[in-house]
Amino acid sequence: MHKFMEQFLEIASCLSVTVAAKKLCVSQPTLTHNMKKYEQQLGTTLFERTARGIRLTESGEIVFEKARAMRHIQESMLSSLDNLTLHQQKEIRVGTGDAWWALFMKDVIQQYADNFPQANINVDVGNQVYLMDKLLSDEIDLFIGHELKGLTRSGQVSFFPMFSQADYIYVNQTHPLIGTVVNNEALARFPIINIGHPNKKLTYLLNDLSTLNSLESSFTYSASTVHYTNSLMVVIDRLLESDALFTYPMAMKGFFAELGIVPLTLEKPIEASTIGLYVIKEKAQSEHLQSVIMKITEAAQQRIQ
Repeated sequence: MHKFMEQFLEIASCLSVTVAAKKLCVSQPTLTHNMKKYEQQLGTTLFERTARGIRLTESGEIVFEKARAMRHIQESMLSSLDNLTLHQQKEIRVGTGDAWWALFMKDVIQQYADNFPQANINVDVGNQVYLMDKLLSDEIDLFIGHELKGLTRSGQVSFFPMFSQADYIYVNQTHPLIGTVVNNEALARFPIINIGHPNKKLTYLLNDLSTLNSLESSFTYSASTVHYTNSLMVVIDRLLESDALFTYPMAMKGFFAELGIVPLTLEKPIEASTIGLYVIKEKAQSEHLQSVIMKITEAAQQRIQ
């Protein structure tokens, strides 16, 4: 805002050149001189002297009203610009699977929102191939998931391992296989539920379809019936209402137990795989992302035993 207008507003607010000069840290003669120049610019008289000091003229009242409105608009503009800068500097765009969201990512995001209440936050949920496509398209900055073997764009991304995790096969607590040691032949009699139906359009990210097939199911057997969904809530409902099987990280055992969903005892347990964070290489060393990576890693280590 123009210096003369700011000085005018201070004088008009307290109706004293002496008091305004002290608040503005300028001399009284300088302030009086500037107001005369401001009146010349506007072509009107803003103040008149009375026995009690000074008061606004009719023109001064109009300028005071409009100048206050202009200052308010400017302050609002500057605040919006500051918020925009904060939104952009602290923005976080992450991808995750449902399991990691439930186990620790939701806590990370909530803490981030508490620390940076003005920051933009975007969370995408899906399988590794879906999130890899989002990462390479610059729609997210990082994602957590199983390590992808046979990735065609491996030269463009960095993978930060966090922990190893095996899967269980989950069923409802009245399932026919409960209480037995289950082999592949027994498993093959029941339908599979897979979360996150693979998008065939994204096969360009993989060297061959065997990697894609491994994402569809980490079972070691073949089944004739497969149910697909992109919602963990749908999976839970289907498990409770049918004899379907669902492969998911063993760390979700406690979460599922409260819902009446339990793991089977397998003759041949499923091997553990590496879970970590994928980041575009050119962004991997940014201070902002390094801070986010550290927070996610710490939260995962606390929750995953």
